[in-house]
Amino acid sequence: MFGNGSQWVGPITNFSPLYNDRTIELCHGSDPVCNPADPNTWKQNWPQHNPSAYIQAGMVNQAADFVAGKL
Repeated sequence: MFGNGSQWVGPITNFSPLYNDRTIELCHGSDPVCNPADPNTWKQNWPQHNPSAYIQAGMVNQAADFVAGKL
């Protein structure tokens, strides 16, 4: 999961243990969705949540490798 808001509601595995070994959570930098911070910084940190930030950080490739390893 990219930019998962689990810090706000808890990890996805809390909702269903079925996902324990099928899910990785990737959070880029100061992404305000997955790294709760002062709401006054959300606007300046919002670009950290954009897909391009995850692509440039190599996290999309990391997710693809994870999925490929499950096949």
